[in-house]
Amino acid sequence: MSRRSGSYAVGEVMTLNPVTRRRRRRFSLASPGRRPTTFWGRWLQRRLPAADEVELGRTNLFILPTREGALFLVLLGIMLLTGINYQNSLIYLLTFLLGAFYYVGILQTHSNLSGIKLSLRNIEEGFTGSALAVDLQFIRPYQTDRPAIDLFFSGGAAHIDVRDEGQVASLAFIPPHRGAHTLPRIRIESRYPFGLFKAWTYLWLKSTALAYPRPVEPPGHLGSGWKADGEDSRTSCPNRLADDFLLRPYRTGDLPQRVQWKRFARDGQMMVLEAESRASDSLWLDYDGFPGVPGELRLSYLSWLVESCRAQDRPFGLRLPGAVLNPAAGPRHAREAQRRLAMFQGATS
Repeated sequence: MSRRSGSYAVGEVMTLNPVTRRRRRRFSLASPGRRPTTFWGRWLQRRLPAADEVELGRTNLFILPTREGALFLVLLGIMLLTGINYQNSLIYLLTFLLGAFYYVGILQTHSNLSGIKLSLRNIEEGFTGSALAVDLQFIRPYQTDRPAIDLFFSGGAAHIDVRDEGQVASLAFIPPHRGAHTLPRIRIESRYPFGLFKAWTYLWLKSTALAYPRPVEPPGHLGSGWKADGEDSRTSCPNRLADDFLLRPYRTGDLPQRVQWKRFARDGQMMVLEAESRASDSLWLDYDGFPGVPGELRLSYLSWLVESCRAQDRPFGLRLPGAVLNPAAGPRHAREAQRRLAMFQGATS
């Protein structure tokens, strides 16, 4: 399986049988939320447990020759055999010098990662399908530079030269659906300084990434997701958003960012989001206000409405089956509403 696919497979062995079809055996590295299914996966998970902070050292670093390093070693073997065959002192001298160079490469490559303290600084919250930033902080020991460090994560890669204290590398994670996500493994690797050896380790983060439902603007005939404070949450209120609360025709001088361009492209009407004079009245966003709509789509509608209220600084409350968020306003309240939508378990397709 390709490394870019973002799966946890690190290698594949092809078994050929003249009678049966070709079969594959996969060595999988399970995430912290999954149980490893192979001996290699179980051993690696015991050796490298999930953590948000780790110090690299002998217990969690691996090192092997690269392809160039293996060819270099073969060349040293050929030179040694040639020196033995011809009893040539100059060939011996060159072979031993290059062998010492090879040995120094092992120490330098390993020490470039050894001692570094890695810690999770922040995992960004965001919407499904958008890139969420995962920030890792590198703390170098003894104030020594640690150049040429590569990070591979979920099919992507990043490069960092650790020259400042507390330097941060940012990776991108794209959640495929809403909810809490166990992050894929991160491979930290270095081939510094000669490229003859590769030192690497794996990092599984214990923290999870939270993805909100993707905002989808509800059609004009589905306005019952909005309820004025004091209204019965089960009462239908068609086009409440379009007719009563936030939408009005465009007037000269309105800010372009308040124009509903999607609606303009759809029906040619220039509508603008604006808080009504009754701005002190709270709105209720109700999961049951979209009858006949699949559950996941209802959450997407509510996510869009939450963002609309946040942009207008409009107080609103959120009603979900079995949970109620009391009316309030502000970015913190909107973020809490999005989190409730992200973690809601009762949606049906």
